[in-house]
Amino acid sequence: MLIDKNHPELSIAKQCELLQVSRSGLYYEPVKESEENLAIMR
Repeated sequence: MLIDKNHPELSIAKQCELLQVSRSGLYYEPVKESEENLAIMR
């Protein structure tokens, strides 16, 4: 991962700004499809 959460000199906000990445995107975890939805899609 490009962002170091324990960097001693650069905050997470500054790292995101330099990489042009939104902070919310850093913490986003996609929700997995349920088994029922997967069965319907098949």
